Amino acid sequence: MKKFDQFFGDYMKKVTKKNLPEKEIEKGEEVEQEHVSPKKRKTKEGKKIARTISKQHVEEDPKYYTKMEKWHND
Repeated sequence: MKKFDQFFGDYMKKVTKKNLPEKEIEKGEEVEQEHVSPKKRKTKEGKKIARTISKQHVEEDPKYYTKMEKWHND
């Protein structure tokens, strides 16, 4: 488990772009809760994990969650 925690911690630090659109990140935080273990959801640690995953997607595409939302609604 320690190796996974180290890998995951290193992976979580790889968001490098600044000034990402906050509203888009916030949309993603709710979506990315699915990747957080049920025991950690809505905890400070769980929110941090979901936020980082969200930032990673928004870093790749600043409209990632807007596009996903539209895709799900079509």
